Amino acid sequence: MDIEVNIYMSEIKKFFRDNPKELHSLIPVGEEEEFYNEIKIKAEENVKNGNDVTLTRSQMIEICVKVNRNFSSKKENKIFFKTEYGEICLN
Repeated sequence: MDIEVNIYMSEIKKFFRDNPKELHSLIPVGEEEEFYNEIKIKAEENVKNGNDVTLTRSQMIEICVKVNRNFSSKKENKIFFKTEYGEICLN
């Protein structure tokens, strides 16, 4: 199981390393590790359930939506900064 998932992850990472525009059309820059982690989790679930390791189109879309939502949540929180004078909002 682990070998199959590791091979799949190597192929995914190689594809996106060779095609960075494809990757960043799906997710924001800087969110690659979360994206790859989510793919690995789904691939492991697929193998565990007796399915092909390769993610379906709907699984990939689900991951992209999740990563983009998580990024939006992080981004929204970055308008508040803690300083020695208290919390500042850069709105």
